[in-house]
Amino acid sequence: MNSIASVIEQTVSKVRFCVDAVEPAKENLPVRNLKFQLNRFFEKQLLAFSHDEESLVIHRHRIHPLAQAVHTAFSEHRPLLLTPDIVWITLAQGFAQHINNHSETLRSQFVSHQGKKKLVVEISKVPTSLQQWNELIQQWTLLIRDCVGANLYSLIECNFSTTTPITYTASHIVMMDTFQKYFDYEMLCVCGIPEITLEGTVEDWKRIYDRVQYMTQYKLGWWTDRILPICQEFIKTAAGKPSLEFWQAIYKPKKVYGGELITGWLADLFPYLQNDRTQVSSIKNPILSIDRVNLTVQDGISPSSLPLGLSQVSVAINKDGEVYYLELVGGFIGIFQTEDGSLQPEIGWAVLEQDNDLFTKMLEKLNRNTSHSHL
Repeated sequence: MNSIASVIEQTVSKVRFCVDAVEPAKENLPVRNLKFQLNRFFEKQLLAFSHDEESLVIHRHRIHPLAQAVHTAFSEHRPLLLTPDIVWITLAQGFAQHINNHSETLRSQFVSHQGKKKLVVEISKVPTSLQQWNELIQQWTLLIRDCVGANLYSLIECNFSTTTPITYTASHIVMMDTFQKYFDYEMLCVCGIPEITLEGTVEDWKRIYDRVQYMTQYKLGWWTDRILPICQEFIKTAAGKPSLEFWQAIYKPKKVYGGELITGWLADLFPYLQNDRTQVSSIKNPILSIDRVNLTVQDGISPSSLPLGLSQVSVAINKDGEVYYLELVGGFIGIFQTEDGSLQPEIGWAVLEQDNDLFTKMLEKLNRNTSHSHL
């Protein structure tokens, strides 16, 4: 007849009982920092970590921690603690191994698609907090649920009385592992601009519209035809009716979002791109020849191909028959940050030496003449 173990303590949520008649160990095992141990175990940097930085654990061997815990408890006469989450995660991982080992045989029982379906979660930035990672991982598993059904989702998820936010998220990662032969997981960093301030009166923006229209006569219709609708949106915005769709499409519209290329209407503001060989803006912007309705991510423009935003001209100074050259530079000289953190392209100008030696000699000569005139 099977004997009932002697119960030491029992509540609704736990039971503690005697097992073997051995002398319990009198001292605790030495412990070490968990994060340090994991870094050494994985030989990779931890980008996020479920536990507190100061969490301590006993030394881990390269075997399953459940097996090591049972082995150590047995061989060193130490008490053991188990939870539903511990046992279920172990079993769920076995289920995951089975599905991964027989993914094609079992495919029709889980999904209706062939190959691997990409499950994409849009994010505004790479997660930096535990809460953000928890939410991101759950979003992936909800996408899995949409494909495999709620029953399988509930089967794998930890939802016991002992479940913590940590074990809950861990079970979701087990779920992602379970179906990884059917899905690829991707986080898409969808960035955005929280707010925009448009200065200037409606009349200012109407004048820009008129100027663009005037430029059309100089064989620029291929460019101005794209700019005029943009100018109209500026006018509407200045009048207090900003189009959300228009402003969300300034840089990387969602429909053509990807990589480092500019696909938004910002690219339309530049009729010419830089020639890599000459560094002159002489190449017609190819994006202007494509209807925006038909635009793809591959049609985008690299930021490095845009002009630098500086206009430069050489000027000559004729002084007593000697000619010296300077450069005048005007345009965009940097980005100013306002008190509220807004970024504003800064316009300015500068005068540069074109021939340092000649100009320096001229200044020295002028200074000498000035000094003599004061004597």
